[in-house]
Amino acid sequence: MKRTALLPLVLIGLIGIGCRGPKAPELISPSYGEEIASTRVELVWEAVPGAKGYYVQVSENILFNGFFVERVESSPYPFVVLTSADLDAGTTYYWRVYAEDEHHYWSEPSGTRSFDY
Repeated sequence: MKRTALLPLVLIGLIGIGCRGPKAPELISPSYGEEIASTRVELVWEAVPGAKGYYVQVSENILFNGFFVERVESSPYPFVVLTSADLDAGTTYYWRVYAEDEHHYWSEPSGTRSFDY
């Protein structure tokens, strides 16, 4: 996977996962196993009420070993756009999303989906 200048996930901040945090995001697209022929991939999920930000994990491994992370500030349109500069052709990628609330508590992860690039 090509590496980009994306913000690292601070694992210490995940201590509060699921305790009091927001609900887990619901993934919208791409659908599981979708083959992407475009030079860009839009990862889209439903906005979580009360969420102030999101972490998106994308990995070549379903266990998310060696993932890279994109922090997305609160937006009415929760999504991340990845391009051919971020991804390697002929690769299956797995993705999931966490929501963060105003108290910096984290949701459980969304379900995991994959796409073929």
